[in-house]
Amino acid sequence: MSLNTEVAVVGGGIGGLTLGLKLARSKIDVLVIEKLEAPSSIYKGELLQPKSMQIFERLDVLNEIRGNGFSFSRIGFEEGENEFSMDYSILPGDFDYAVMIEHEKLKGILLKQALQYPNFQYLSGAIGKGYCEDDYPWKC
Repeated sequence: MSLNTEVAVVGGGIGGLTLGLKLARSKIDVLVIEKLEAPSSIYKGELLQPKSMQIFERLDVLNEIRGNGFSFSRIGFEEGENEFSMDYSILPGDFDYAVMIEHEKLKGILLKQALQYPNFQYLSGAIGKGYCEDDYPWKC
């Protein structure tokens, strides 16, 4: 099997899917290769910071992310006997909050959006094995 693409992204997590979506929107042929065949059964959450929200807004997925996540302007932490907090509301601009969203839900939102572009391909259950060069031992 041979796939023609301009860019191959190895890893279909949040970063790989975000990059794949951005490339597809820029009219670049992109293939995202993901090792897992199905969503992970292990729960993971994503804490999206204001800079991430700016990126997701430009990719037209922020409203769906906010609708499927939990937005807040302040978060508290404890480390040993020390307590501290982050107050996003003091930040200038439109992104004075953070969003917590389930990892697989966020992946699904990004993948659904990316699959709308004909120049985006997604291959799950695949592992990169090498690349083809005359002097490289991997056989193509």
